[in-house]
Amino acid sequence: MRKLPSRSRATTLVRGFALVAAAALVVGCAPQLADVAEPPAAGSRAPAAATDPTERYPAVNDMPARRDTKPLTEEERQRLVDELSAARERQRVETAEPAVVGGQAEAPR
Repeated sequence: MRKLPSRSRATTLVRGFALVAAAALVVGCAPQLADVAEPPAAGSRAPAAATDPTERYPAVNDMPARRDTKPLTEEERQRLVDELSAARERQRVETAEPAVVGGQAEAPR
């Protein structure tokens, strides 16, 4: 004949089952609890994104406005290139450290 489990073992099993069932219920309710609205003063959530797709993306055939400025001429481009090259050379000379050769400072190149 089989011996029945002791009362304390049966109680422990019931309590363990109840604990697992309660944990499953809490985990099952977590998504619903996450959707509960927070007061706006909390500030922990980002504002909702626009629900209308037309607010998020431009129309397919929507062209940008025409520019009211004209492209640079070749002379203007060359002048800008020369100015930028001169500024870069000035900065290179100003930031260059003098090289020490034989105890004397050498001028930057």
